[in-house]
Amino acid sequence: MIALVVVLILIVAYLAKVYSDQYMSLKVLSFNVLAQVWVDSELRRLVPQKYLNATYRINRQIRVLKTENADIVFLQEVTPRVLKKYMQKLKGYKFCFAPTDWKMYCGRDKGWRTYCTNNKTALTGNAILWKADKFKRVKCTVVTLDNIRSNRAIKVAATLKSGKQIHLVCVHLAYGDRQAASMQFHNIFKSAIRNQRRVIIAGDFNMGVPNMPIVGEIHHRGFTDLSQGVRTHPFYFHENE
Repeated sequence: MIALVVVLILIVAYLAKVYSDQYMSLKVLSFNVLAQVWVDSELRRLVPQKYLNATYRINRQIRVLKTENADIVFLQEVTPRVLKKYMQKLKGYKFCFAPTDWKMYCGRDKGWRTYCTNNKTALTGNAILWKADKFKRVKCTVVTLDNIRSNRAIKVAATLKSGKQIHLVCVHLAYGDRQAASMQFHNIFKSAIRNQRRVIIAGDFNMGVPNMPIVGEIHHRGFTDLSQGVRTHPFYFHENE
C-alpha cells in the first residue's frame, strides 16, 4: 500500500512537471515609446500636437503599463530620465537598460539599478522590465548587433521562481535598411541566444508586417511569430490614443 502511494505521488509530481513545462504562462508587452529626440517635422505634420508633448505622452504610457500589468515589458527608444519616471510609478518591477549607441558609460543613479549610456543625459536605448516576484535570478548583458551600425540590444538571462530558465532579448534594429536589420536579427542567434530554450525576442524590427525578411528565419529557428496585426509607428495617434 505504501509503495502504491509513493508511486502515485511520483506520477502526480511528474504530470505536474510536464504540465508546468508545457503551460508556463507570462504576459509580455513590447512598446516603442517614441523618444522626444525623434519627434521631427514629419511627425509634427501628421500627428496632433498634444500627442507629441513629452509629459502628456509619458503619463499616457505609464497608464498603459499599469493597465496591462505585464510580467515582462520590452521598451525601445527610452532614456534613463524617462525610464526613471516609469520606475517611480510602476511598483514591483526591476529593470536593465542599455543604449543603442556604440560608446558605453556605466553608472548608477540614486534608487535604481545600474545603467549604461554614453553620457549622463543619455540618448535612446532598450530596456527590459520584469516583475521581481516572478524571478529569483537575473543576469543582464549588452549585445552588439553588428560592427558597422551603432545598434545594440539588451539581453536578460533569468531563472523563474519555478526554477525554469528563460532568455529575453529586446532589440531595436537598423532603421531604413532591411538588409542591415535582417543581418542584425541573424546575429542575435549567433551571439546572444544560440541554442537556448524558452526565448522571447521583442522590440522594434523597423520592418512592416507581414512581409518582414526575417519571418523566414523566425520559422526556420522554430520560433512563433506574434508580429501579425501589430500596428507600426505613431502615425495612428490621430485615430486611437
